[in-house]
Amino acid sequence: MNSALLRIEYLGRDFGYRKVFDSGIIEVNSPRWIALCGPNGSGKTTLIRILSTLCLPTAGDAKILGYSVVKQSEKIKPLIGASLVGEGGFFKKLTGHENLKIFGGLRAVSSKDLESQIERWMQVLPIRETLDRPYGLASSGQKQALHLVRAFIHSPKIVFLDEPTRSLDTLSADRFLSECRRLAKNTLVISSTHRAAEKSMTPYSWVIEKQFLSSLVKKVVSPHSDSRVWVSPESI
Repeated sequence: MNSALLRIEYLGRDFGYRKVFDSGIIEVNSPRWIALCGPNGSGKTTLIRILSTLCLPTAGDAKILGYSVVKQSEKIKPLIGASLVGEGGFFKKLTGHENLKIFGGLRAVSSKDLESQIERWMQVLPIRETLDRPYGLASSGQKQALHLVRAFIHSPKIVFLDEPTRSLDTLSADRFLSECRRLAKNTLVISSTHRAAEKSMTPYSWVIEKQFLSSLVKKVVSPHSDSRVWVSPESI
């Protein structure tokens, strides 16, 4: 079994009326934070959904911790976390805390660890008010915060985030991005984004351009300058 955290092998998705993207081979062997960039409609959400085992590619495969997203999705799901645009799954009549308790239980998180995680995330995201209120009464920003907490609640090795700061206020978004940078020391975090602030916080980027997925690395041009260029990993 391949030891890479993530390996993409000529992955592609075609809806019949439109090809979304193709790729070559991309391998990630260590924790890091990768920003997934590209214009609207380029396939960022589709790629996140494939890697999260929520839909299948029409070409190629991807391996998550050695498991195929095409053939072994059930082995992958407990090992990853995900937060996607338009995602449901929360029970509207249950409180935020009751929902997180259910999701934690599904991932074998102990009560002690669950409460510790919730306490920590309260310092990052605006979830305090929603813990004792029905999820259905939460604002869009509060719901998004709960979805992000759910993605990390079981301390997964890999987390996929689709536009994670949408609906968050500026302060909460900044705190969350700082937490992603800290977590990326031990966790592979891949997040799609349009925000320049998010792109600038990580030296690693995947870009979907002209229907092709490329892996890029940002490096300093000069030690005396803030200038940056994006280059392919093979060239550095």
